[in-house]
Amino acid sequence: FYEGITLKQKLKDMGAPPNEAWLLELLEPLTEALTVIHAEQCFHRDIAPDNVILLKGTNRPLLLDFGAAR
Repeated sequence: FYEGITLKQKLKDMGAPPNEAWLLELLEPLTEALTVIHAEQCFHRDIAPDNVILLKGTNRPLLLDFGAAR
């Protein structure tokens, strides 16, 4: 099991929109992961802030819930 908070909760806790640098840092590892799974013809189909967890300690984003993947 992974520990952390969802991106949805983090954005709520921030109280203000994140800046561009924060968003780019967040999106880089997510887009790398999508590149890998898309190369295998797997498509998540439900990317949303509540399906991304920010790992405790590193805040590295992890894409969750592949239940709708094809």
